[in-house]
Amino acid sequence: MRVLSGYSIMSENLGASDYHPAVQQLLMQLGTVTPLDSDPNRPWGGWYLLEQGEDFFGSRHNTLGLRDYLLDKHGFPAEIRSSYDQKILHVKPGTLLSLQFHGTPQHAGHAELWHAQTPLRVILSKTNVVDTSIKDLRSSAYYEENLMILNLHQNDQLLIPPGYIHAIANPFGDDALLTEIRISQGTEFPVSREQNITRIFDQTRRDGCDPYPEWLIDRVMLAENTVVDERSDSLIEKIHSAAATFFVPAIQNATSQI
Repeated sequence: MRVLSGYSIMSENLGASDYHPAVQQLLMQLGTVTPLDSDPNRPWGGWYLLEQGEDFFGSRHNTLGLRDYLLDKHGFPAEIRSSYDQKILHVKPGTLLSLQFHGTPQHAGHAELWHAQTPLRVILSKTNVVDTSIKDLRSSAYYEENLMILNLHQNDQLLIPPGYIHAIANPFGDDALLTEIRISQGTEFPVSREQNITRIFDQTRRDGCDPYPEWLIDRVMLAENTVVDERSDSLIEKIHSAAATFFVPAIQNATSQI
């Protein structure tokens, strides 16, 4: 049993040689030979927990520049405390993860920060969908109007606000890797983060979820050289700003206790 920042973590005690070669290489680059926890045998690949704690903004991990983005651009105070965890995600060729969003009208859910270590394909909605019915979210008409399919290149960064539909896909011939940081507004444990995830489609039918319909698979898993949606910097900035406002309750709570 290993304890970090007040959390108890069961480690599988797997060595670096037990992981996929692409993951081994990235672990060495990051200086983390043995993850705190892992599941390298997911149907789509695997995840590797690098760190978790209760103070993301005070941690050594700001690889996406989120601290500077929030503190400098939005004038947020440095006293923000937000629970977080950081993982490597390994995605096998020809697979895609569940289409999901975080949060409910009663709970804000968590934000995610993605840093592409290899090329990735991403599904992302243009707006918050928390108040949209699941029936509507599963209709082809909704996606024609509200869905973006983007290619992320190596070292691209993306900030996913709560309430935004998203998924990671790998239609390419090589294994895909990214680092993912999940950030909550305050103290929150991984179990409660999972409880506030709504899955729309999942190829493994996790939690009884419907699999992806063929029309959506066809649109997402296109050939590598097929043109997908152009990345709109103005729209991405709008989405990042929406994620920034997610931290306002945490800021208000922190400043009220000073």
